[in-house]
Amino acid sequence: PMGTTNAGGAPPPAGGAPKKRASSGSRAIHPIAELNPYQQRFCLKARVTTKGPMRTWDKPTSKGNLFSVDLLDASGEIRATFFKELADRVFPILEAGRVYIFQETAGRLKPSNKQYTSIPHEFELTFGNCTVEPCDDDAGIATIKGDWKPLALFADGAGPREGNVDVVCVVKAASPAGTIISSRTGKELTKREVTLCDDSGYDIRCTFWGELALRDDAFWEAQPVLAAKGMRVSDYGGVSLGSGFSSQLLWDSTDEPRSAALRKWWDQDGGREASTTALTNGAGGGGGGGAAKAKPIS
Repeated sequence: PMGTTNAGGAPPPAGGAPKKRASSGSRAIHPIAELNPYQQRFCLKARVTTKGPMRTWDKPTSKGNLFSVDLLDASGEIRATFFKELADRVFPILEAGRVYIFQETAGRLKPSNKQYTSIPHEFELTFGNCTVEPCDDDAGIATIKGDWKPLALFADGAGPREGNVDVVCVVKAASPAGTIISSRTGKELTKREVTLCDDSGYDIRCTFWGELALRDDAFWEAQPVLAAKGMRVSDYGGVSLGSGFSSQLLWDSTDEPRSAALRKWWDQDGGREASTTALTNGAGGGGGGGAAKAKPIS
């Protein structure tokens, strides 16, 4: 299967992993699903499903840096954040898609902010004093775990118009990549708008940014199946989707059952010829419809 990516980039490079591999050994591995605020010390064995960029802040009262990851084991998934010196030390070690042992002695858990994540865990984790060791891949830990929703969720004005959603869709059509100037930062951004559809009878406009938007046209023309976790929902054009730093994207996976089923529907069961109803104003629709022309952000 094609690899997993963070929303802004290419699949993690093959090989090049540290030779030293950790083993859980006699250490008691704690299930992610059972983490709660009464715990500070625990050992996790988890796959990094997404790794966000290093971010900084500089305020009159404090300054520093942080980055966040999504961690998945056989029991569940959680958003976790590293700060300052710990972030500097751990950031070069972690790669999306790989499995690690996390030995923590000063962790903090707080209620999860569902505005920024689709992960169902009640809490999110801040690592305080953690050692991280790569370990061998574990077939018992999935590559991706989504609460997959059909696009029909958004039909007739229903469904959310903000927050995040997990979907599995086919890339029905794609516009050429282009650039816009962000009105907020003044920086040039690369974007590509595509039309996604599924077997619930609907299609929706989705925007990809950065390196992913620059993937060659042949990639998009091949109409890959996308399992997308944590896509941002917007009311732009009625309703539309966009990838974010914390979105996890898995292309043409044969391991994810929903992805494999949608591939079969598209290739063998008439999906390619099926008519779909556009959820985004001006988006494709119809059999083989095209994506709408990108509208510059003002």
